[in-house]
Amino acid sequence: MSYSDKQYGNGDPDCPICGGLGYIRYDVPDDHPAFGEVFDCECREAKLRQSRVEYLRRLGGLAHLADKTFERFNPNGIGLPDKQRDNLRRAYERAAAYAEDPEGLFILTGGYGCGKTHLAAAIAHYRIEQGDKVLFVTAPDLLDHLRSGFGTLNDD
Repeated sequence: MSYSDKQYGNGDPDCPICGGLGYIRYDVPDDHPAFGEVFDCECREAKLRQSRVEYLRRLGGLAHLADKTFERFNPNGIGLPDKQRDNLRRAYERAAAYAEDPEGLFILTGGYGCGKTHLAAAIAHYRIEQGDKVLFVTAPDLLDHLRSGFGTLNDD
């Protein structure tokens, strides 16, 4: 393998700014505070941001729900009666609004298969994209975890 075949930096090898190095240095006068400093290139920042998002998804329990985003949710449903379609659309809109400004408590209710997990995961994914740390746990998993703690108590 020749030298030109190797990626020699932490950036995008096709980056027109850093040429794959991942870092840039600004051409500034020697009395400038940035003189001699090295900065992450935009391409490296994008890779770091994406790595952080993927790490937070794994850590927060969302890796297996990577496809559950607002973009992949069909707020009109498929073949739903008008009332159910309106309810689904309203749930989608409220979930999207909550994702933008997650103040207070947001509770999703409904029967099996109505989209609660998808919308909850979409909120979590959105918040992670904004840089927040998120822990995603479904109610049954949380209850199992809490119940397991009661099994270790002694009645003595």
